[in-house]
Amino acid sequence: MRITVVTGGTRGDVQPLVALGLGLKERGHRVRVLAYPPFEGLIRERGLDFGRLSGDPRVIVKQVVEAGLNPVRFMRCLREIYEPIMAANFEETLLMCKDADAILYTPVGFSGFMVAEALGTPAVGAGLQPLFSRTRYFPSSMAPLPVSPGGKGSGGLYNLLSYAFPEQYFWQMFRGAVNRLRREKLGLRPVPVSGPFRQMRAKRMPVLYGYSPSVIPHPADWGGHLHTTGFWFLDQAEGWNPPPELLRFLEEGPPPVAVGFGSVIRSNMQEIVREVLEGVMSAGRRAVFLKGWSGVSAEDLPGDVLVVDEVPHDWLLPRVAAAVHHASAGSSGAAFRAGIPQIPVPFNAEERFWARRISSLGVGSGPIMGHDGASAERVARAVSAVLGEDAVGARAARLGATIRAEDGVGAGVAAFERHVRA
Repeated sequence: MRITVVTGGTRGDVQPLVALGLGLKERGHRVRVLAYPPFEGLIRERGLDFGRLSGDPRVIVKQVVEAGLNPVRFMRCLREIYEPIMAANFEETLLMCKDADAILYTPVGFSGFMVAEALGTPAVGAGLQPLFSRTRYFPSSMAPLPVSPGGKGSGGLYNLLSYAFPEQYFWQMFRGAVNRLRREKLGLRPVPVSGPFRQMRAKRMPVLYGYSPSVIPHPADWGGHLHTTGFWFLDQAEGWNPPPELLRFLEEGPPPVAVGFGSVIRSNMQEIVREVLEGVMSAGRRAVFLKGWSGVSAEDLPGDVLVVDEVPHDWLLPRVAAAVHHASAGSSGAAFRAGIPQIPVPFNAEERFWARRISSLGVGSGPIMGHDGASAERVARAVSAVLGEDAVGARAARLGATIRAEDGVGAGVAAFERHVRA
């Protein structure tokens, strides 16, 4: 089959879909991944076809992160960013999906869902955290209050209703623009005010969720069209070698703490990183800082810290004592897999969801909010706590062993093929 994967967002959104795409390619399918220009190299170097979507993810991330957790400001920011590029993305997706036998789309690649409807092409959704598939067993990742997965209990009704908020929040934000594009670009009828989600549930449209059931248990009230497959990990490319200075740093002392905030971009990122690293130093630990997109300068950073641009998580994290990160789905999953304690510093609702899971599973500290709470003192206490309590490390190690034994890509590929060939 010719399969088109429609995504967007940052590397954390794209990389798991590249891993799933490789699994599909190994089954003999031709895979094209539609994404923003910075990820062309990542996609092509793995032997997948690349389709360019208009948009600058660095600009998008900076503005969204700066908007913070205020829902009104966040909505205004998203509309200002996405509406100008939405028309281009719809046209690009339509053009590059016309020859597809099946479409795999993500929430940030929702143009793929609309285009599949217009073309009559089989389509499967792909998510990295629970968002639109309702259940009584855990809340939406956009829910404002934490309720632990694993049982309905008194939180069952709240959990179920928590999905209505993000559905309507995102739909009403883009309803006018999406319906105009459906009519003008795709020749489709407008979607009602209530949105497309009731129809998706009624039609039992398939969705693959790329996280482990040992982290978020598969709910008993989901039908057979919804799949918890396990994480979709993309390991380091063949022939990759670590920087010599990183090897020396690791050999010269005890395992350090890895610190990194991936694609997070903020105007005060230098200050946040300095506070976090000072906290790690105060806890008596060395640190490796992964710069990512932070734009942080190596100058004005404390003591025993090695600064590197980026290093594959599957190589680095098994070699460190703990990880301080922004609690994205990708960073959290990599640390779960490595079996190390975690200190989550979330900046948005999705990251707050994963930070709560880290804490609830007992494999890390409670969340330290990145916007205003990442003080050196709080970080030092969290690092000392998770590394000073043997039970945290033991739980993390057991969870890591469980996740390493899973084949999330294989399960995802099998479920995808089953639905598109049905």
